[in-house]
Amino acid sequence: MFSADDARQGEIILKRRWQRWIFIGGLAGAVLGIPRVRFAG
Repeated sequence: MFSADDARQGEIILKRRWQRWIFIGGLAGAVLGIPRVRFAG
């Protein structure tokens, strides 16, 4: 089991600026990619 401090993943995985940019870019890519996949097929 994880303690409450260890379970706060947002703080753990997004500590550095470049990690935040990669996370935000991935979210934006998913949001923009869904319509492309939906209309392509």
